[in-house]
Amino acid sequence: MIILTVASKQDPASMKMAEFFVEEYKPHRINDTTYQSGKLILKIIEETHLYANTAKLASSVATNDEIEGIVFLSKHSSKARIKSITVHPVGNISEAILGGLEGVLGMSYPDIMTETLRNMKKNNVNDEIEVTFEATHHGPFSEVPTFYLEIGTTEEEWTSPQLLRCVLKSFYEAEHNSMPNYVGIGGGHYAPKFSQYVFSHRINVGHILPKYQRDHIVKDSMLQAVQKTPNCRGFLMDFKGCNSDMRKVAREVSGELGIEMIEI
Repeated sequence: MIILTVASKQDPASMKMAEFFVEEYKPHRINDTTYQSGKLILKIIEETHLYANTAKLASSVATNDEIEGIVFLSKHSSKARIKSITVHPVGNISEAILGGLEGVLGMSYPDIMTETLRNMKKNNVNDEIEVTFEATHHGPFSEVPTFYLEIGTTEEEWTSPQLLRCVLKSFYEAEHNSMPNYVGIGGGHYAPKFSQYVFSHRINVGHILPKYQRDHIVKDSMLQAVQKTPNCRGFLMDFKGCNSDMRKVAREVSGELGIEMIEI
């Protein structure tokens, strides 16, 4: 099984991550834009990843192994210039402003994404850097499990050998696990409660539906989040980070589907 790792020439942090991967792991060069090291194939693309056709990307890689997931290497932008390393699922809870399809979530990648986050927490030695989930947002649409791996928020972080090593080592060494998968409900964009929870509990998180999207987090979007989180065990709810309507709908859906509800 192969994880397709994608870097975009339109993204300086993405290319720094790709260059570091090639230098650090000495992958086999398949062609000018494609490299392989173990279970990872690195593909460098011309276009921005937000609008990439993931099906074509997967089919463009000549391999006898099935591509089980896609991980996009990316810069992280923050208006507050918060220094961070993050992971997040893809998809649009409402409008499609930056790629993907309106109101459509991609398939999440709970165990590899959460294991990458845990590894980053363990490997990060810079107290100024936040290690965190982000809520589900933006494209591209993907039918195979996908997440973004990001470094933010300035060139200083994108070019830091320490951070590049932390992020790529954490991803490279992430393994599948047998922990149950949950959908995060509520909280802010950076989902600190969910991040802290997985650092101390044996669960994975797939899609994260934040409070700022509350007007669009209805029964259909919660059902979709469960469907697009493989083997979903239930909801992980940031209780204070939800309004009453979100709590009501989450409880209704969990009851109908017979899935768990963990309130934190």
